[in-house]
Amino acid sequence: MSEKETKPDSAKYNVSDTTLLSEVPSIGRGGIVRTREYLSEIVELPLVDACEELYDKNIKTVMSSACGADVSGGRRAYVRIDYDSLSLANREIADALDAKSSSHDGKRYVSFKMDVDEETTIRDVREWFGLLAGEFQQQPMNWVPRYTLEDLQKEYAGGTRAEFEGEGYHFDSAENIFYESEEHWRKTHEADS
Repeated sequence: MSEKETKPDSAKYNVSDTTLLSEVPSIGRGGIVRTREYLSEIVELPLVDACEELYDKNIKTVMSSACGADVSGGRRAYVRIDYDSLSLANREIADALDAKSSSHDGKRYVSFKMDVDEETTIRDVREWFGLLAGEFQQQPMNWVPRYTLEDLQKEYAGGTRAEFEGEGYHFDSAENIFYESEEHWRKTHEADS
């Protein structure tokens, strides 16, 4: 990508790869990633490419940050991955990359952190995390939640199959199970085809 070319989302922030990280606004929200497209709504611009590549490889990212608040707050840009959802090969890669490990509520995570300062640009962050994402291998999509109709009815205090499908859930009639989205269903079944 040339200096002038950026992801489509760059236009709404009026930034380029040479823009300082300190000028990138914080998104400050998250959510369940039902589709690849949704990543650009909840991931700060410098990390979108890396998080998309990880998602394409069926690796579950759970948190990330690369914005001006990281610079002014003396923090580091980072991507956190659900360690327990990684394949054995990808766990070995994460371990070899010397990621910082943590656990919370019985779940294990690994975080990859990059030092940032007033001179760090969007390009610096994109390239660093792009190289990191490139180290990981494709793996089966084993981490997506699956729900029965009863599970969803309990969660939402009622509802019908049609209502849940209208909310974006995908129903697999062969399994009699709902997925968060058709994309999750497709990615889960890629190895079957």
